Amino acid sequence: MSCLIFEEGELCLRRMENAPEDYALLARWLSDERVLAYYEGRDNPFSLERVREKFAPRVLADEGVTPCMMIYYGSPVGYLQFYQADAAEYDFDGSGNIWALDLFIGEPEYWGKGVGTRFVRLFLSYLLEQLGAT
Repeated sequence: MSCLIFEEGELCLRRMENAPEDYALLARWLSDERVLAYYEGRDNPFSLERVREKFAPRVLADEGVTPCMMIYYGSPVGYLQFYQADAAEYDFDGSGNIWALDLFIGEPEYWGKGVGTRFVRLFLSYLLEQLGAT
């Protein structure tokens, strides 16, 4: 798999693909009660079908959201999505090139190790340098 967004050292951010493996990975992460404690709630696991319903439109570029897999030392460890921020939702005047992002580390053994922070730092550089975020 190629790294389409950025790669630096052991970190790679690639677009999520319309592939069974990517959907299955999200379904595994989003049915783990440790992850769900921070995303959607422990009593709200995602089946593979629910993952496809929610994420396929993003993967197919139907929603204006770019879904990505966070790769660490060659293995997927989390999910990051980004999109142009909506002025009403985020309470700003609509001027500028403003972006929003959401992410989670789906592999709990990587929590608290700075992996997410490193991805955010690299992603912010990407937004500023490649997308001209203001």
